[in-house]
Amino acid sequence: MPATHDQAVAALVGLLRAGEQSAEQAFGRIASRLSATQFAHALPHLQAIAADEARHDRLLARAAGAIDGAWFRPSSRVRRFFMRLESRDPATHLARIASLDGAVCQVLSAVLSKRLSGLHTTSPHPITTTLATIRADEGRHVRIARTLARELGEDTASFRAFDLETRHCFADILGQFEGALAMLGIDTVTLGGRIRRDEQ
Repeated sequence: MPATHDQAVAALVGLLRAGEQSAEQAFGRIASRLSATQFAHALPHLQAIAADEARHDRLLARAAGAIDGAWFRPSSRVRRFFMRLESRDPATHLARIASLDGAVCQVLSAVLSKRLSGLHTTSPHPITTTLATIRADEGRHVRIARTLARELGEDTASFRAFDLETRHCFADILGQFEGALAMLGIDTVTLGGRIRRDEQ
């Protein structure tokens, strides 16, 4: 478990950076697997999302430096999780990315609801603004990725199956960050249930 509040934030930033870097690369690979017609339609959307992911990574890197958090490196298990999202079927890959981005939004909402009190003085800490920006962008990415996946042929039943699979795997990964999330004041049991959609 992280020894300090700042280390807990650094662990979260490290996880987010791993996701942003993986996503930025993924959209290029998705584009390379599209037909000429699909490519012409989807490329502007994929490029815009990839640019957002690169910008997020820069913002997170700056935040990590500000809280002395550069020490954190994702485990091999975390890296494998992001690698296994990939599929040679662009629709499947996009469906998984949409599900992951939706789950990340839930994590960010939980973190932002606590206002990262240990990092606040009289005004919000810069990382709060960074996380709020990322949450808003990722919410938009979810909608774009879902739309593209459906346009590429992903049916409702398959989408639901990939959604639940991705969310359960991500919830398992979050288990490695339980101590950090708890230090930030987050109810990890409730958050895990929401991500897995246990209520469904």
